[in-house]
Amino acid sequence: MLATIISMALIFAIVIMAFWPVIQELQRRKDEMLRNERRLAAAMEEERRQTREIELIKNNTAYLEHLARVRLNMGKPGEVIYNFDPYKVMATNSSPKVP
Repeated sequence: MLATIISMALIFAIVIMAFWPVIQELQRRKDEMLRNERRLAAAMEEERRQTREIELIKNNTAYLEHLARVRLNMGKPGEVIYNFDPYKVMATNSSPKVP
C-alpha cells in the first residue's frame, strides 16, 4: 500500500516535471496575449478619439476656431492675445520673514 502511494507520487512528480516547461510557456503566452489585448483596446480607443476629432474639425467651425485659439494662439482680427506663464506653487515651508 505504501509502495503504491510512493510510486504514484513519484509518477505524478515526473509528469509535472516533464510538463512544467510547457505550462510555463503557456502562461507566458497568456500573459503576452493579455498585454496585446490591452494595447489593442487602447489603440482602438485612440482611433475613435482621433476619428471624432477629425469629424469635429471637418464639420464644426466653432471647434476649429477653438483649436486655432488654444493650440495656435490665433485670434480674430482686432483681438489682443495675452499669454501667461503657468501658475507656480510656492513651497509651504518658506514663509516670508518679518523683521
